[in-house]
Amino acid sequence: MHNLSGHGLKVLLKLSGAVLMGMLLLLLGAMIAYPAPQDMSIAVGPAHHQQVTPGQVVVYDHVLTNTGTLTDTFLIEVASTQGWPVTLIGAGHLNGTVFLPVAVSPQMTLSFQVSLTVPVDVFAATEVTLITATSQLSPTIWDATTDTSIVVGRLYLPFLTRRWPPLPYQPSLAAIQDAEYGRYTVAWSESPSRIADTYILQEATDAAFTTNLRDACTTTESSCMITDRVVGTYYYRVRGQNNWGASAWSNIQVAQVVWLDTPTTFIENFSNPNSGWDTGKTVFGSAYYVNGEYRLTDPDDIGGVTLFEGISPDWIAPNDLEIKVEARIDEGTTCTGCAPAMSLVFGLKTFPWEGELYWVEWYEFRVSPQNQAYWLWKWSNWDELEQLTSGTSSAILPNPQVMQTLEVHRSGDTITMLINGTELESFVDYDNPYSGRRSVGLGGGDFRVATYDNFQVSSSGLITKPIGTR
Repeated sequence: MHNLSGHGLKVLLKLSGAVLMGMLLLLLGAMIAYPAPQDMSIAVGPAHHQQVTPGQVVVYDHVLTNTGTLTDTFLIEVASTQGWPVTLIGAGHLNGTVFLPVAVSPQMTLSFQVSLTVPVDVFAATEVTLITATSQLSPTIWDATTDTSIVVGRLYLPFLTRRWPPLPYQPSLAAIQDAEYGRYTVAWSESPSRIADTYILQEATDAAFTTNLRDACTTTESSCMITDRVVGTYYYRVRGQNNWGASAWSNIQVAQVVWLDTPTTFIENFSNPNSGWDTGKTVFGSAYYVNGEYRLTDPDDIGGVTLFEGISPDWIAPNDLEIKVEARIDEGTTCTGCAPAMSLVFGLKTFPWEGELYWVEWYEFRVSPQNQAYWLWKWSNWDELEQLTSGTSSAILPNPQVMQTLEVHRSGDTITMLINGTELESFVDYDNPYSGRRSVGLGGGDFRVATYDNFQVSSSGLITKPIGTR
């Protein structure tokens, strides 16, 4: 074992102290923190988008936020893309400028304004004002926003005097359509604009509005439905009214009603060739007048039945009616293999197609004196001919050149056929019986001339128009 001398012990103690001091310094260095890194950032807003007018001074509010960790000075700048007068207002700069330096602490905000003057002579333009803020510690730190100002185009209108007092304008009454059946619409308009709250439609039976005068309707609409008018001539006028008063009366329009609500008989004795019965080409033959009689013939000997729309122009043949005519066969009494026919046609419906008028539906009570036979036919769907009845009767006179009376009574679905006042047969048509607005007529053919006189129709719904019109 070695013993240390006094000097050696001192050296050892020195070395030990030095080590201990180094260790202490190392420990203290570990306890000392380094400075935290510094952050610089900025935000400017908000953006604006607004409609402005010429000559207007518009002020936009903005906010600058120091989102960094250091107090910084920021330079705010503003510029107009249209070159319009624009300034910054804030932080004591009351007179405005396009440059505004401001100091802002970390996480603090500063409010400022942008003032834009819109030129008085500008028209339909869009101005974008650019606002930027740049850090003075580091020019690479900046932010920007915009103010968009839109000037709409100005529209100059001519000076218009206002209607005063605002009375309704005089209405204009339209022509009245489809009045013949006693149910029709009367319509009108108010121009240049509607001011009336309500309209009053007046009706009279004379143009001076003194006879049978009545208010047909009072309405907020621009039309009025008229119903249940009996046969006659009706005159109409209308005026509008509001809280200020009434307009002048409109023009006058006329409605001619020819519907007969009571049983009526139409008679044609064929004394006037201009009565409205067709004398031109019919379906298979032709028609003409001779000595107050009406004749149908098929001169081309093509056979079949010549049909003719009897009452002309239109009339209404409802389900209940009676038709009769005096008829005979001329130009030869007999023919081989044929059945010269004379007939009553009713329930007749026409259809216009490619400029022509076609008969598409009808009933026909056909009589052949030569064969002492009769038939009831039904034509439908353009080309379907159905024989409903057939038979013979002693009531048919053997001499076909003697006038005989053909007659049909229609009551709903029941059709009754008569000759010379004697009933031949009744038939009930359960299969879609024809009804509604239809016509009647006469038929004949099969190589002979059918001659007619004293045609008449009796019905509660009969309509005819003045003789000589179509």
